[in-house]
Amino acid sequence: MRLFQWAMIPILLVASCQDGKGMDGMSSDMGADASVQTVADAGVDAGIDPSLDAAMTPPADAGADGGVCGGVTVYQLKSGIYNTLAVPALSESCGLGVTAANLMVQRELQNDGAGTIVIYAIGAAPKLILGAGMVRCNRGTLTGANTLVQNGCVFTASTSIDLTVTGANQFTMVVTQTRSGYTQDPTPGAPTCRPPSGGSCSVNYTAQLAL
Repeated sequence: MRLFQWAMIPILLVASCQDGKGMDGMSSDMGADASVQTVADAGVDAGIDPSLDAAMTPPADAGADGGVCGGVTVYQLKSGIYNTLAVPALSESCGLGVTAANLMVQRELQNDGAGTIVIYAIGAAPKLILGAGMVRCNRGTLTGANTLVQNGCVFTASTSIDLTVTGANQFTMVVTQTRSGYTQDPTPGAPTCRPPSGGSCSVNYTAQLAL
């Protein structure tokens, strides 16, 4: 099922196709008028209760680290809608024309209370998973993959997020998204797909968020 959405990059972001300036795949940050279909969610249940108010690590790591994290203070990430405070770094080779201002968007974070964090791009229905994975001792790597459709192209956007919890309900994410596997959109009337040079491209940025 394809879902039509406005402005998806983050990843977390098919703009390298013809005259596309979009950033789909990353909610309001990557994509203009892009249809998005989630094909992989890193095995994470998209129905995690958003009201969870648990630590971002398993109970043994919550608050005082109990010796597990080498004496560092382990911070909580509550489930909720997080605001982007700054985008200090951005580069892309997909010809999107995206700016830091395009990435100043909200993200939804869900915490299952056992160490698994899921970050969603909001603005699509169903929500698009940017990345999911374990976070322990304030650090973790989240991954996700989605099939995106825009400007006559169908392609795979694979996203990796290096997440660092910097304080209570605050985190920095370093996002790397690779777009590849470009094919023609078979939808009748779709424009001709023009893949990027070499058949793939990437979008990379750093964002600081807080609840």
